[in-house]
Amino acid sequence: MRPEIIELRYDLLKEPPELVDHLVDENIKRIATCRPQNFNEEQRLEILKQALKYGADYADVELESDPAFIAEIREVCNYYKAGLIISYHNFEKTPEIDELEDLLNKCYILEADISKLACKVSKESDAATLLSLYKDNRSKVIIGMGDRGRITRIASLFLGAPFSFAAFSREGVTAPGQYTFQEMNDLLRKL
Repeated sequence: MRPEIIELRYDLLKEPPELVDHLVDENIKRIATCRPQNFNEEQRLEILKQALKYGADYADVELESDPAFIAEIREVCNYYKAGLIISYHNFEKTPEIDELEDLLNKCYILEADISKLACKVSKESDAATLLSLYKDNRSKVIIGMGDRGRITRIASLFLGAPFSFAAFSREGVTAPGQYTFQEMNDLLRKL
């Protein structure tokens, strides 16, 4: 089985979109992501614009980004008929439900087509809290990070998430608790 969608992490690839685009099967949807660790906002904006120009189906930007940055990416997404994913990551904890709902709403106010929340899960109730966010039908991807959050990466697909995240190999894991693509497929087949 092959993936239906992949995330191209330009902040990790260190190659421009024009050199990466032709390596991806045109039948596989692409998410263009460029996290801020290695690039300033102007560089990230240019990379994401180029990725959309070369056919990315989505751009993923952080909720914490400058609203003007998000608005400009939204315009470019509209121009290329691509979707906008606005994401929030918390590597320390799963916030309380009220805060999580507020974060989701902020993503939608900023015109996210898909809201993505990824939070560290320290106890089973954190995973349950994250999955409870699927009670409305807005498009979202909610992921628990860490070993106790792994189940959310599978369960979310049964609760309405349009996709989940897995690594191609164990060496390619980009978040704690992430399955490999093969592991996720094996689990989904068993279910």
